[in-house]
Amino acid sequence: MQPLNFYPSPGNDKEREQMKHTSKDGQSGTARRARPVDVHVGERLHQKRQQVGISQGALGRMVGVNFQQIQKYENGHNRISASRLWSITKALDVPVSYFFKGLNPGDKRVSDDLFARHETFALLTAWYGMPESQRKLLLELVKDMAQMTDLAGAN
Repeated sequence: MQPLNFYPSPGNDKEREQMKHTSKDGQSGTARRARPVDVHVGERLHQKRQQVGISQGALGRMVGVNFQQIQKYENGHNRISASRLWSITKALDVPVSYFFKGLNPGDKRVSDDLFARHETFALLTAWYGMPESQRKLLLELVKDMAQMTDLAGAN
């Protein structure tokens, strides 16, 4: 009689394909796509880390992971566990709720929060990198352009 082998080692691609597991929500265990919540939390992490002005490596050291793991969190490739999220909130001095701001309960899509967009953060960073005199001139230009757009749309 041959002993039972509870942990078979797949020998070829066909056997490996058969051993893939599927989660309760139907997602494959080997090729998972990022969920909107994971992406949103990662974007909020990236945004706050940039605002605070620390590198991925520095944040990683503060919470006990390497910079590649922080990068995967920010890209939504890896989910952040509750305990790791707690450590990150302490390192960045934000409440846990910060990472979920802008999500619509019951909706699988992430809301279109203007301040959660990468472009908004990049614009604000560039804006405050300019001297105040240039900011005032640019603001007047943008207001004039918006007014011209409104007038053109009314015709």
